[in-house]
Amino acid sequence: MAPEPKASGEEAASPRKLARIPLYLVSIVLAFLLPSLALLGRLWKKASRKALLISVAIIAIIGWSWSWMVSYSHWWTFGERYMLGWQVVPFLPIEEVLFYPLGGLLSILAYLWAYSWLPRKVHAPSYWGFLSLGTLIFAGLVVSSWAYGPYYLLSQLVIYNFACSMLLAPKTASRMNLPALCVPIAGLGVVGYLWNYIGFKYGWWAYYATVRINVSVVPIDDFNFFFFAPTAAVSIYVFVCGLLGEEPIADER
Repeated sequence: MAPEPKASGEEAASPRKLARIPLYLVSIVLAFLLPSLALLGRLWKKASRKALLISVAIIAIIGWSWSWMVSYSHWWTFGERYMLGWQVVPFLPIEEVLFYPLGGLLSILAYLWAYSWLPRKVHAPSYWGFLSLGTLIFAGLVVSSWAYGPYYLLSQLVIYNFACSMLLAPKTASRMNLPALCVPIAGLGVVGYLWNYIGFKYGWWAYYATVRINVSVVPIDDFNFFFFAPTAAVSIYVFVCGLLGEEPIADER
């Protein structure tokens, strides 16, 4: 198992104060599970339930595979004192098993919640522009920092930007509600940044294969994740709805 990241100054001063408390799991419950349950109670009867279940299953498989690869490759490590210590398979802790379906579910539910009341505006060229510009910016960071081996961001570009967003865009761009998409991106961006800030500050995890640019203590690599992980989740849901011939949410207006 990879070594734990070094403790911060606050940890070093009182090494046993927070030991054995699964703060990573607690944070997932507070930041992702509880909001998902609240939204699910309001949207379960309105959403395409079959598409929702299929989409969350797909997101989970993709997320688990990616997390396993990143952990196995030592592109990140976890502060084990803040985790339960259970691994479903080697290099895949239980916290990561919970995070990916919950993060994807919350992204989709936030989109559906916004979809139910925001203006429904679809503009395929703008959506393609967002995907292309965002991907080009972060791809430029990969190229400019290639000497550092920025494989963490590179793997995001391949999986979330390309495979889960751009590859599906020919089928989703003409159906994507852009104002509604901004809600999970903004919401998960704020939650994700604060969550990462706390995690990096107190040693819940550490990254290694990055571009070496930080916003405070948060690697800029994760900003691509803030933009494109919610986009990927919503894209999968919209795509599955199209395959099933269903609308993303029952129209009550």
